Amino acid sequence: MIQEQSEVLLELAGKNSVTAEMVFEAVRLGDQACFSIIQQTCRYLGIGLANIIQIFNPDAIILGGGIMNNQSKLLIPLIENEMNQRLFKIHRGHLDLKLAALSGQSGLWGAWHLAKNFPSRAERNSSCHI
Repeated sequence: MIQEQSEVLLELAGKNSVTAEMVFEAVRLGDQACFSIIQQTCRYLGIGLANIIQIFNPDAIILGGGIMNNQSKLLIPLIENEMNQRLFKIHRGHLDLKLAALSGQSGLWGAWHLAKNFPSRAERNSSCHI
């Protein structure tokens, strides 16, 4: 469907599969069809985040991942706009929407932390005695 609406994206992709980077490049080149895709994605993310905020009332939400880290200047304002349209007044302006500090290495650091703190087999077996 994108390929029918976006000549810029079709040209960028050529015979290759379309990637997120190509979609953002097409947006940078002024492609309205690709910008519409980004807006719709941010709309759904904003709706989901508003629901989470109204249920759990967190102090902050941390957004990360490769696309978010590379395209945060475009994405975060769109997400915040959609999110704030759906929040009750009491929740607006009291939440920090932040970019992850570990960029693309969050999973690696999480795995390291789990491995470091995971009890050894001997520790696990000794705690199972009744």
